[in-house]
Amino acid sequence: VVTSPSQGHQITWVNRLPGVSKFRVEWATSPDGPWQREWSGLTRIENTQSVLAVTVPSHFQAVATMDSSQAPTAGSVILAGVLLKMGTYGFMKLGFPLFPDATRAMTPLLMTLAVISIVYGACLALVQTDIKKIIAYSSISHLGYVMLGLVSLDLVGIQGAIIQMVSHGLIAGGLFLMVGMIYERCHTRELAAYGGLAKLLPVFAVFFTILTLASIGLPTTSGFTGEFMALLGAFNSAWPLHEAGYDLPLTLAVIAVSGVVLGALYMLWLAQRLLFGEVRAPHQPLSDLNIRERTILVVIVVAIFAIGLYPEEPLRKTELAAREYQQIVLGAADSPW
Repeated sequence: VVTSPSQGHQITWVNRLPGVSKFRVEWATSPDGPWQREWSGLTRIENTQSVLAVTVPSHFQAVATMDSSQAPTAGSVILAGVLLKMGTYGFMKLGFPLFPDATRAMTPLLMTLAVISIVYGACLALVQTDIKKIIAYSSISHLGYVMLGLVSLDLVGIQGAIIQMVSHGLIAGGLFLMVGMIYERCHTRELAAYGGLAKLLPVFAVFFTILTLASIGLPTTSGFTGEFMALLGAFNSAWPLHEAGYDLPLTLAVIAVSGVVLGALYMLWLAQRLLFGEVRAPHQPLSDLNIRERTILVVIVVAIFAIGLYPEEPLRKTELAAREYQQIVLGAADSPW
C-alpha cells in the first residue's frame, strides 16, 4: 500500500490469484469530484500508451517506424505483432483501471478517437502505393477496434478486444513477413511494379490471399472473431443509452462498422493489383517460397484458423481478466457511461 496524503490518494496493489494482479486507487473525497483529479493521471499515461496503441492523433511515430524503408522485416513484425499491443494492454491493465472515474467520464471522447482511428486508418491505407505502408496504416484501423472494445466496458467487447490484439499480431505479422519475402526477391515495395504474381509465385499467392481474407474479417478466421465481438460490445453498451435518448454512442458504433467495408476495399484492392492481371515483377525469374518460409506461414495460418474456428478456449482463459477489468472500471456505476 502506497499512501500520499498530500495528493489525496492511496494506491493498493492487489494480487489475489496466481497470475492475476490489479491496482486499486482510492481517492480522497473533494468538492471537485474524483474524476477531475484522475483525468490528469490518465492523460499522462495515455500520452505514452496511445503512441504504442497507434490511436489517433498519436499514431504517426509507430506507423513511421513500421513503414520505414530502413526498418528490417523482423523489426516491423515485432512492432506490429508485439509492441503495439503494449499500448492497448497498458490501457487495460493500468490506464483505465487506475483511473476508473475519469475513464467513465471521458468514454465518449475515447470512443470517438477509437472510431476515428478505424475510419481514418482505413482511408490512409486506401491511398498508399507502397505495400508495406498499406499494411502499416491498416494497423491504425485494426487497433481502433481494440480501443473500441475496451471503452465499451461490455464483457463481450472487452474479450473481443483481447482476441483482436492476438489476431492482429498474427495477421499483421504474417503480412509484414510476406512483404519482406517479396522484397528480398524484387527489391521494391512499390505496388505498381507488381502484377500477376499468382502465376509466378502460386504458393506465395495462396498464403497472401489467406492472410488478406483474415485481415478483412472473413468468418472462420481470428479477424472475424475479434472485430465482431468488439463491435457487438460497442452496440451492447450503446443501445441502452440510445433508448434513454443519448444517441452518440450508437452513432459511433454504426460508423465503426464502415471500417469493415473500407478494410475489405483496400485489402482486396491490394491483392488484386499484386496477384492478378498482367504478369510483371522486377528481377525475374522469381523463386517461390522455400521450406523455411512455408513453415513459418503455415504456423501463423493454423493459429489464425484455430482462434477463428475454436474461440471458446481463448475466451474462457480471458474471461477472468476481462471481468476484473470491467468491475474495476465500472465500480458501483449502473451503466458504462
